Amino acid sequence: MLGGIYIAIGLWVDLGALLIAITVILAGIIFHAYWKETDATAKMNEQIAFNKDLALGGAALILFALIASGTISGSDFGPHVGNISFFSK
Repeated sequence: MLGGIYIAIGLWVDLGALLIAITVILAGIIFHAYWKETDATAKMNEQIAFNKDLALGGAALILFALIASGTISGSDFGPHVGNISFFSK
């Protein structure tokens, strides 16, 4: 939740994106272990949820990379508290 708040207020957007990426990727691995399922329907549902988590994590990593590299600034996301970058150059 803290990652989403950071992104929403524009403060440490890169840290917020990294927190979200870590959270959803770990959630996908821990909670949606489709490779352990024996029932075909349950396996398919878990695989769909796992792929969704990986997609969300990948999107958050792209946001992190764009902010951390300076390609876009954290202030491009609407109102912000300050122009602080957690991973500054």
